[in-house]
Amino acid sequence: MRSNFYLILRNLFFNIAYQTGISKPLRSMLVKNKNLVILTFHRVSDDIDQMWPPMPIQSFRSLMEKLAKTFRIIDINDIKKLPDRPGPPFMAVTFDDGYSDFIENAAPILLDLGIPACLNICPLLVDRGTPPWTQVLSVYLNSMETD
Repeated sequence: MRSNFYLILRNLFFNIAYQTGISKPLRSMLVKNKNLVILTFHRVSDDIDQMWPPMPIQSFRSLMEKLAKTFRIIDINDIKKLPDRPGPPFMAVTFDDGYSDFIENAAPILLDLGIPACLNICPLLVDRGTPPWTQVLSVYLNSMETD
């Protein structure tokens, strides 16, 4: 029950940010005149996580197939080389936090579709062998629900 509250609160925050247009000036400041979208993922998995639900594997594949038809998907390292001209928008795909399901689930789909992606890891977590704070929080909140 408690995790549902946090999920509702999280979704409310992002919906308010989207509906009020708060996120639009931030996006345009980052991508001036380049007709570029940067799509960031964290997890692609069929696992259940009440707080930070991952994108289901088949949904990810379907999304990537549709985006590949709409966007010119580029390697994030090529952003500075983009021309200032009209045409289909560019897109770069990134993954944050270095979850293992990137290798297990997302990478095979990306390779199959020929889509480049940037994987950003948390070096300190790798060095220490500890999970991201979101996983720690989920475990803690789930343990509170069972108490």
